[in-house]
Amino acid sequence: NLLRAPRSDLVAVLPATADGMTAGRALSVVGPEGMLERFATGPITAAIWAPDASALYCISPLGAEANLTLLRLDLETCRTQPLAEFRPSIEFATLLAFFDQYAQSHSLISPDGRWLTFAGLAANNGGGGRLGMAPQNGCYVVPTDGSLAPRRVSEGEISFFPPASSMEGMSNEPDRFRQPPALI
Repeated sequence: NLLRAPRSDLVAVLPATADGMTAGRALSVVGPEGMLERFATGPITAAIWAPDASALYCISPLGAEANLTLLRLDLETCRTQPLAEFRPSIEFATLLAFFDQYAQSHSLISPDGRWLTFAGLAANNGGGGRLGMAPQNGCYVVPTDGSLAPRRVSEGEISFFPPASSMEGMSNEPDRFRQPPALI
C-alpha cells in the first residue's frame, strides 16, 4: 500500500503479505530522491499521516487476542512512541481492514493533528456497561503527542473525525487542546 502524505511529497510504503493484507514488518518513507527512512515496526494493520507530515501513526496487532496498539512514528527523531492499547469493535476493525480506502472520507486524526480516535475497549480504560454485563465498546480520543491516556468520550462502535473542510473556522487556540473536536 502507498499512502501519500497530505501537503507533502512524502509517501509511506507498507508492504503487503502474500494474502494481500497490509501486515508487513517494516514501513518505508520515500521522498522525491528515494527512501528517507525505514522503520522496523512489526506487523502494521493501518497507518495514518499527521496533517503536517511530521509523523505517522500506525496500528499494529498486539498479542493473540485481537488487541491492537497505536504507535506514533516521529519522522524527525525516528523514535516510536506507544499511545494506546485497545481491542477494536467489529465495525472499527472493518474500517481498519480498508484504512487506505476509508482514509479519503473517514479520518482517524483530527484536522488540527492534535487528536486520534478509535473505537472498542481501551486497555485500563474500558466501558463500564451495566451491572453484571460485559464492558461496552466506546469511542476514545488520545492526544497525538502522548501527553494523556486515551479518554472514553461516548459509547459507540465506530469513530472518526469529520473532513477538514467541515472544520473550517474553528479556533486552534492553545486552550482548546484539552477539548477534542466533535466526533462523528
